[in-house]
Amino acid sequence: MDFTQKLKDALAHSLESTFIEVQDLTGEGNHIDLVLVSSRFENLSRIARQQLVMAQIKDLWASGLHALTMKTWTPSEWEIQKKL
Repeated sequence: MDFTQKLKDALAHSLESTFIEVQDLTGEGNHIDLVLVSSRFENLSRIARQQLVMAQIKDLWASGLHALTMKTWTPSEWEIQKKL
């Protein structure tokens, strides 16, 4: 299983994500762009959302992940973003 799939699987299960998009920016699994939608982000600040994500993938950092850019949305925020 490739790194992006491992990342998707880890976040889908732990955060009950309704949408996940993972882009490997280098093809080597070390620079990742992530879009994640979850109702677990309701009433959380942007920093708290990112901390929640990072707590779920801390073991993947040891496998060579170097940079992660993420956008975290609630389902209602995501509906607005899709229209932009």
